[in-house]
Amino acid sequence: MAVMYPNHSRFVGNIPLSLRRFTNLSDRDMGCFVSNIEPYYSSDERLPWGYVTCRSETQGGPETNDELLWESARMTKKLLQDGTSTASNQTVGLLKFVSDYPKLFYGRFGKKRENTFEVSNIGLLDGGAKGSTGKAYFDWVQFSGALSAYGNPYTICVASARNGYMTVSSSWGTEVVADEEALELVGWLESALVGLGDV
Repeated sequence: MAVMYPNHSRFVGNIPLSLRRFTNLSDRDMGCFVSNIEPYYSSDERLPWGYVTCRSETQGGPETNDELLWESARMTKKLLQDGTSTASNQTVGLLKFVSDYPKLFYGRFGKKRENTFEVSNIGLLDGGAKGSTGKAYFDWVQFSGALSAYGNPYTICVASARNGYMTVSSSWGTEVVADEEALELVGWLESALVGLGDV
């Protein structure tokens, strides 16, 4: 984001996370048990307190050896681990204080968006690939998320199949961001992921 938007130095992410393991439900029970964390990123040379750096040491080069970006990945992973370690103090818990849901949602139209982007990862699914023969299996999972009229301008969705492929899909708000900018992000992601795969 910092490369695409050099006039901006601070970005807020949105990462949904599952609270299902705190519900004591079986794998066959359905429901929506989601909360989120909102990491703050900065490309400022002097990193503000509470922010994760999104500066890069590689100007236009391969990011595979970029220690700043790897440190950002480690910090974001720690935020995710902390966010999923307990059901307490989750942002979804604030919904009990909302008395008028239509007012809450309609009040967001035309306002500044709270987040710059969302990264949603459903993780690793075992489709039985390379298992016993004669059984149905999958080695490819495609995952995408719907956009909200007042939600994140960019949404990146990740899914992986054991002994198979990882897929990354991207969606963006039409007329919220220019298609050219969104395609630039898609191109950068593809280049970075291919670079990681070549390591």
